Amino acid sequence: MDGQTPEAEARIEIDRQLEAAGWSVQNLKDLNLYASTGVAVREVQSEGGPADYMLFVEGKALGIVEAKKVGVNLSAVAEQSARYGKARDFIPQRWADPLPFLYESTGIETYFRDQRDPDSRSRLIFAFHTPEHLLELVQQPDTLRSRLRGLPELNTMSLRDCQIDAITKLEKSLSDNRPRSLLQMATGSGKTYTAVTQAYRLIKHAGAQRILFLVDRGNLGRQTVNEFQQYTAPDDGRKFTDLYNVQMLGPAGIDPVCKVTVSTIQRLYAQLTNRELDEEADEHSGYEGAGSTVGKEPLPVTYNPRIPIESFDFVIVDECHRSIYNLWRQVLDYFDAFLIGLITNWQKFLEDNQEEITALQILYNRPHAKRHLVYEELKALADAVGKPPYHIAPAEVWKAYEHLEKRPLTADPVKTLTNLISLVRHSVDPEHVPLAPFPELVEARFDQWLDEHGTRFSQPQVHWLRVIKDYIALNGAFATDEPEDYLEAWQSVDSGEGVPLAVAKRVFGEDPKAVIEELNTALIA
Repeated sequence: MDGQTPEAEARIEIDRQLEAAGWSVQNLKDLNLYASTGVAVREVQSEGGPADYMLFVEGKALGIVEAKKVGVNLSAVAEQSARYGKARDFIPQRWADPLPFLYESTGIETYFRDQRDPDSRSRLIFAFHTPEHLLELVQQPDTLRSRLRGLPELNTMSLRDCQIDAITKLEKSLSDNRPRSLLQMATGSGKTYTAVTQAYRLIKHAGAQRILFLVDRGNLGRQTVNEFQQYTAPDDGRKFTDLYNVQMLGPAGIDPVCKVTVSTIQRLYAQLTNRELDEEADEHSGYEGAGSTVGKEPLPVTYNPRIPIESFDFVIVDECHRSIYNLWRQVLDYFDAFLIGLITNWQKFLEDNQEEITALQILYNRPHAKRHLVYEELKALADAVGKPPYHIAPAEVWKAYEHLEKRPLTADPVKTLTNLISLVRHSVDPEHVPLAPFPELVEARFDQWLDEHGTRFSQPQVHWLRVIKDYIALNGAFATDEPEDYLEAWQSVDSGEGVPLAVAKRVFGEDPKAVIEELNTALIA
C-alpha cells in the first residue's frame, strides 16, 4: 500500500469488511442503489459535509460510516457521524431523519450506535451488521434497549428470594444498557432455572429474537435443554418449548427461527471457523480441557458471513469464572449481544469458608481477626481455592470480571497473589469496591497518604517509605504483630542497601515500626 494515506488504507479494509457483511460498495459516480439489498456509497454530501460512506437499503438511506486512520479514538468521533446523518435536503430517500445507524471505523476497530436508543451511545462491535438486519431494525416501532426499560413486574410465585434478587438486579443492569452482567448464585440455588426464567422474559417482553446459552460440555448442554423443556411459563401455563423453539447446536448450524440455541463453546468456535468438530470433543470441558489457559493467546476468529454478528441478542455463559475468557475471548466478542455470565463456585467458596480461613475472616471484616493479611495467609487462601471440590483458578475469575465489566485487561493477575484481596472484596461488594490490581490500589492510596503526611519526612525517609509500600503491595501487609514476624518481614525487603532494618533505623533515627503500622492501616484498610 505504498503511497496510501493512513485513512485511505483504513478505507480499503472498511470496504472489505462491508462487502463481507453483504454490502455493495460504490463510488458516487457509479451510483446504483438497487445493485443489491444494501449499498454503501462513498463520499455522499450531507448537511454536515461529505460522509465517508452512506448506507442505503432497498434504495433508501439509513446509516453513516465515518472512516478514520488507525489509532484515532473512535469514541470521540461519534458526534461527527451524527452531523452527517442530517441530510434530508440532500438525500430525500431515507428511512428516517436523522439517519438512525452510525458507525465509526478504522478497519481495525468499529463502533456502532443506534440513535433511537434511550441515552444512545456507541459500542464496540466485531464487524458490520448485514443490510437485512438494519432493515429489520429500522422497521421496528422501538428498539431492544427501549423495550428493556419497560419490562413488566416479575411474577415471583415460583421463585426463591435469591432468584428474585438475581433477576431484578440483572434487569436493572440491562435497562441501564450495561453490555456485561454477572450473576453470582450459590450451588443449589437454581441458577439455570433463573437463567431460563430470564430468557423467557427477554423473549416475550423485550422482543429478543435469539439467545445463545453456552455450557462447559455436551452433557450439561443436554441438561440445559431439558430445563427449558420443563419450564412452565408463570403467566401462560404452557411449557417454554410449546411457545418457543430450543435447539442443541449441531452440525447443521444455527437455526434462524430458533429462539434459544444451547452450545458448547468449542462447537460454536468450530462453526465460526468452518471446522469439523469431533463429537467426542464436545463431551469434554472446553473451558479447562487443555489445563490452565492463563497467558495463552485467544483463539483467532474472523468474520463468517454464515453467522453474522447480529445472530444473537443475548449470550448467557454458564460457569464463566473458568478459563473461558483467556482462550475463547474472541468467540464471545464476536456477537453484538448483551453478555450475561453465571458464576456458582467462586461465590459459594467465599460463603462456605469465611469462618475457617484467616484471610477470608479478615476480608469479611470479622472483629476477632487480625487487621491485616500477610503473604502466608494469602497463599493458604489460594491453595484452598484450588482444591476439591472447587478447583478454581483465581486469575481466571479475575479475567472473567475484567471481560464482563469491560475493565482494561491486567497484564497477568496470577503473578500478584495479593490481587486475591481485591478479587474477594470486589466479589463481596461489586457496586462499591471496584476491581483493580491490589498493587495499583496500594500505589494510589500511598500517593494520597504522602500528599497529606509527606512534610513529616525527609527525602531519604520518603525513599524508605516507598520501599515499605512496595513490600506491602506484594505481600498484603508488613507483619508487625510478633517480633519474629517483624524481623522475618524485614529480611524479605528488597532494598539493595545493606541490612534493610539497620539502614531504615539509621535513616528514621529509630525503629520505623510505628510508621509501618500507620502505612498498613492507610494502604490496605
